[in-house]
Amino acid sequence: EISVHGKELKVTWEPAQTRAVSVSSPASELDGCSAACGSFEASSSCWDVWPSGRQERTRLPSESVGLVDPVRMGPSGVVPGELGLFAAVDFLPGDLIFKEDPAMVVSFSARSRAGVLKMGAVAAEKFLALPHNTRTAVLGLAATPGCGFLHEHLRTDKPEELVRSLAEGGFDVGTGDLEDVSRFLGILDTNMYTKNVGEVALYVTFSRANHSCEPNARSNNYGLVACGSIVAGEEIFISYLPEQEQLLPPEKRRTILQRWGFVCGCRSCTDWQDTEAPPQQAEARALDEHIDADPENATVEDFDRLAQLVHQLPVEHWLGGSALEKLWQFHQQAAEIVPSGKEEHLRLALLHTERYLAFLDWNLRDRPSVLRPRIRGRLARAQLQLGDVHAAAHSAFGALEESSSIFAPDHQLCVEAHTTLQECCCAEASSGPAEPPRPPPPTGTAGPCLACAKQVEAVAFCPECRTAQYCSKDCQKKDKKRHNRKQCAEMANAAKR
Repeated sequence: EISVHGKELKVTWEPAQTRAVSVSSPASELDGCSAACGSFEASSSCWDVWPSGRQERTRLPSESVGLVDPVRMGPSGVVPGELGLFAAVDFLPGDLIFKEDPAMVVSFSARSRAGVLKMGAVAAEKFLALPHNTRTAVLGLAATPGCGFLHEHLRTDKPEELVRSLAEGGFDVGTGDLEDVSRFLGILDTNMYTKNVGEVALYVTFSRANHSCEPNARSNNYGLVACGSIVAGEEIFISYLPEQEQLLPPEKRRTILQRWGFVCGCRSCTDWQDTEAPPQQAEARALDEHIDADPENATVEDFDRLAQLVHQLPVEHWLGGSALEKLWQFHQQAAEIVPSGKEEHLRLALLHTERYLAFLDWNLRDRPSVLRPRIRGRLARAQLQLGDVHAAAHSAFGALEESSSIFAPDHQLCVEAHTTLQECCCAEASSGPAEPPRPPPPTGTAGPCLACAKQVEAVAFCPECRTAQYCSKDCQKKDKKRHNRKQCAEMANAAKR
């Protein structure tokens, strides 16, 4: 339990919903006893059960404890001819839907040819050693032909090359098993899930969940967790893309999703207003790629120009947040290298972090996010460095609240947010009276026009934030729709700081 400015935040982590059940088991010592029932184990179709008066846990099938299996499989509503995963009961955000033991875990050292051949050989050997029922279930999963790094090196579509490649990796496959092994490697290529560093896992039930760019569930080390309200009968979707790739425009996401052989039909992709990109976007993208290609030789002018272009672009054209990440890194490093301009660079880093957070809010809405608490924690540390203790505590509180809803309390993000909150409390206790707010900038100052980027003396200002400046009344009218209330408040807060 943590107290911040009189507000209590209680962080609890309980991966299994506890239910009181009556056990009906053939085992005489358990029959009729009460028990606490936890999570559903999808791989064995059993429930975790803790009988009363016992310390050890046991696993019992659904009919023994009188509970409905939380998921079922059925024809997918988005991928014709394939199965999908459906909720059999209602779930609230944060509920654990099920846990699952992997059918297999395979280690790999590198994506070099030798590493991939070794991985393929080990996976094929483990597959042939699976029980018959598990092998049948694995072979029932979908496989996208001709995609993935296993296919590139093993050529699963050419039996003679596959035999030679697996032999090179250290496994001799028999001719009777060749067809099954070939299909299995395609399935592994399509459905493998990174479990730990250097390890991939294959799950039978979890692999039935189809993709959506607006998923209603997510995976973690405990199992599949609802990230929104799911009603019984609704299909369960996860995202096949990392969070940074979910922020990309639909056309970019479609290109990445081609490796799974389908076109996403979620609301985020179909309702996208494919408006013509502003002329500044092509220059911003070219500049972003130029800095990526040779970051050591990027000049201060490159970063200043990138900042101007991002400032002029609407939020949906912010290059997936990559430009904002570069600008934050540049000003953070500049603050460390140039002591005389430390405060100025920290304020600019803070401004770009706030924009990045606004970008994430615009894209992710209320979906749980791993990236957002990380950026919010970064914002809190920058605010604390600049002496804005109350704003830092608010940001750190938000980071801790969201990260603790996803991770265990000892996760790095939770620990960092907790540490920042403690530093805020110490700083507030030792600080004197707050400084008066800084006055807004005077009219008539020189700078870039927010609409056309001309470096001229400002003629007009936004009447609300007194920070957005324009070279003419016409430019102010043109920019009225883009300079919305959120951006206005953001710029006003930055000016006050």
